[in-house]
Amino acid sequence: MKLVSGEEIIGKGFAIEEDGLTQLYVTDPIEVNMITKTTSTSIIKGVSMNKWMEFSDEDFFIFNEKDIITIGGLNDEMIHMYNLFVRKSSINGN
Repeated sequence: MKLVSGEEIIGKGFAIEEDGLTQLYVTDPIEVNMITKTTSTSIIKGVSMNKWMEFSDEDFFIFNEKDIITIGGLNDEMIHMYNLFVRKSSINGN
């Protein structure tokens, strides 16, 4: 999902609507950023992944609909990268 703050977050979640307010409940959200490095002969692109809130022990967060610009699905490769990141983070206690 893309937040109004500009952050791009991926995670597993579901939406709940109550009293006209929609909230998205997300587990293990991570922030993703595209990294581009230009050399004299090529352009290299990659993805960085970090816990959305680095210093929190929580793995479950609630986002209000008004803070979200859009939500989209992930391709299989990104799902695999996300699952590897979450698994490695939980093993290392990060």
